[in-house]
Amino acid sequence: MSSIIFFLLTTSGVGAIVLCIVIALQPATSKVFSKTWHYYMGLVPAAFFLGGAGIVNMMVGFVQPFFSLRELSGTYVGTTVMSTHISAETYYAIVPVELSAIAPMGWVRGISGFMAIPAIMPVLILIWTMGVFLFAAINIVRYRSYRCALMLHAYPCTSVESPIRVLISKKVATPMIIGFVHPVILLPEVEYCPKELEMILAHELVHFRRKDTWLKLIILVVNAVHWFNPAAYMLARYMNDLCELSCDEVVVMEMDAKRRKVYGETILYMLHHGIMQRSVVCASALCDPSKDIKRRLTEMVNVRKTKKIMVALSLALALLISGVGSVVAYGLMLNTDIDGITISSPTIIPADYVINDNIVVEGSILHLYGQVNGTITIGQSGSLIISGSGQVNGMVIVNGNLYLSENGLITGEGTRGVVVNHDGVFVMNGGYIRGNSYAGYGGGVLIDDGKFTMYDGYIVENTARYGGGVAVRGTEHNFTIHGGQIANNAAFDI
Repeated sequence: MSSIIFFLLTTSGVGAIVLCIVIALQPATSKVFSKTWHYYMGLVPAAFFLGGAGIVNMMVGFVQPFFSLRELSGTYVGTTVMSTHISAETYYAIVPVELSAIAPMGWVRGISGFMAIPAIMPVLILIWTMGVFLFAAINIVRYRSYRCALMLHAYPCTSVESPIRVLISKKVATPMIIGFVHPVILLPEVEYCPKELEMILAHELVHFRRKDTWLKLIILVVNAVHWFNPAAYMLARYMNDLCELSCDEVVVMEMDAKRRKVYGETILYMLHHGIMQRSVVCASALCDPSKDIKRRLTEMVNVRKTKKIMVALSLALALLISGVGSVVAYGLMLNTDIDGITISSPTIIPADYVINDNIVVEGSILHLYGQVNGTITIGQSGSLIISGSGQVNGMVIVNGNLYLSENGLITGEGTRGVVVNHDGVFVMNGGYIRGNSYAGYGGGVLIDDGKFTMYDGYIVENTARYGGGVAVRGTEHNFTIHGGQIANNAAFDI
């Protein structure tokens, strides 16, 4: 559960940061780039709000091994990880120097501690889920009721030709396009001259060709998922404003001054005949009766064709802003993904870090100095080192490599300590497997067709139904003891 909250907070935070960058740059970019560019730039923070941060993290995790793990022939540090070809007698460890410890940021540690309270996570998930459903339900009901009211009193407009239906409705205060799969243009029941109809239709058909109602639906989803984040509502406002400004820009781009004047007069005419009404969900209207009309009229007078070099610069800036968002996303999720998520790149959990969830190590190396309260599963191509004061309060399932040394501890009431499955290799060169209990085979260690070599350390005070300290099962197991101590374990049904 905590991984869901971490992911949600990360995407919400990154989306807000990228949106603030876009808005902060707007005074400068508005002087050189088109309104259409600004409109579509709103989709960049929307993408991060809807999981772009997670996608970036997965992509980096996929690509990183091709760049970092190929350098294993270089210089290495002493803290070690086992080779995947470890035998019962030999083992060695290699970690490239460039793979430094990943220390958690303070706010991540704070959130981790807060979410470690058992009752917090279910409550947070419940509150968030209720907020999503409530927000979505209100807007869906609002949209459906308004659409039904408009369509109930609508009749076809026979004086225009259009690729989509054009209806006239007594309930409409301003021309608008509404609908997704089969959108409809709705016009107020007022007198129009041919030029006015031409301008109105040109505006609404731009919305139709750009699929603006679908884009508004995407922003509505962002608002629903991040209903707790004020930045999500800032994004909705930003997109609504730029939607109409960019649409005006497209319509008047090829017009001369005289036709632009007619277009402006059409907007004012619709404002005069309109009435004040609340905005409609997932609808694009020609005339929003608000203070933004003056801005729209001013902007359309100053519309100019964009030069090719400006197009190139706008694309470069869009990529730069997306890149900044990607860096922020990776930087944040690098410090949170280890909580309940598969570790797929070399990772070090420092001594002051507490993880309150299960971890899967797959295709990479995890070095544990801190504490994990949960089950750690090591995949066939994964390796786990527990050293220093590293501690696992739970079970370690070994399908790859496990190395326990120094003061490392594996303990857990109601669960066995270590399960070494087929192809799994466990080397114990120190540390403790202590205080585990299990109502089956192997309280401390169960060797289930795997390999276990013990050089030093203690397997003590464990209990199980069969084999309190160490139990062996299967026909292909390999258990070798060179040192250490196995004592004070109990099997309560021998």
